[in-house]
Amino acid sequence: MKARLYEKYVKEVAPALVEKRKYVNVHEVPRIQKIDVNIPLFRAFTLGFLKETTGLLSDEEIELLPMGALLLPYIMGLRFLTDYIDGDVYYKIHSPGHNLQRARAQFQLLRRLEAVYPALKEIVIDAAEKYK
Repeated sequence: MKARLYEKYVKEVAPALVEKRKYVNVHEVPRIQKIDVNIPLFRAFTLGFLKETTGLLSDEEIELLPMGALLLPYIMGLRFLTDYIDGDVYYKIHSPGHNLQRARAQFQLLRRLEAVYPALKEIVIDAAEKYK
């Protein structure tokens, strides 16, 4: 049953949304449930970043790095939402509601980051110890 529903979605629903919402392509069809955090990528980025910057950063700055990962989607979500409310005057849009969808995606990413925040902190602590 799942395959038939997926096939119907791919062949009929998504293209209809592209046409109705004037999306540039099918990949713009909203699916915020697909947004997730790639922990191995976060670990690799953190190791590389701290390898180069540990001597330049204070302990407090290193401790706050995981919070920065949450802060960026929060700020961008607010900016997209504000632009949507203001009539889409700052960010270029491809369809009505585009900035609202962007805001929802950023807030979904924020929720996912909050859910793994303890792991992000642990990754930063371990990486900082490795390069001290």
